[in-house]
Amino acid sequence: MIIQDAALRLWAATPPFLRKACYKACMGHSLGSLFLPNRLETAEIIGGIGRGMRMRLNLERERGYYLGIHELDVQSLIAEIVKPGMRVYNIGAHLGFFSLILAKLVSPEGRVISFEPNPEVRKRLLDNLSLNDVNGRVCVEGTILRPIGSRHAEGVEVRLSA
Repeated sequence: MIIQDAALRLWAATPPFLRKACYKACMGHSLGSLFLPNRLETAEIIGGIGRGMRMRLNLERERGYYLGIHELDVQSLIAEIVKPGMRVYNIGAHLGFFSLILAKLVSPEGRVISFEPNPEVRKRLLDNLSLNDVNGRVCVEGTILRPIGSRHAEGVEVRLSA
């Protein structure tokens, strides 16, 4: 009981900045995330296959994309398999990190067809694609499900297309 009281007094006396650092460290965050902004910013990817590509990111929460370290094993596999001129599909494209990498790897002769069903996330995907020179290489679809007998999915927004 005495130890708990002392710990609570110590915690209460700890400056908010250090409390935040302790909390983030306990939650598995790196202390480097303390210094990254918690708002959307346009940033250039600084590592990995996507180096040099640009994305609108919350650098505190989405720093793996910014650093180019998001799913490194998947990046390695993609780099081995995807070749210039290929047509590739990105199902669940999210913010477009892999769509950008795929567009870079397939070169202008190839095509990337990206699917993202969430309209809010799809808007960020389209914004991230528009920040880069991928016009004509990336087509964004909203869904992969189509009603039986229809030719086109309903409610699909396609801004960048082949």
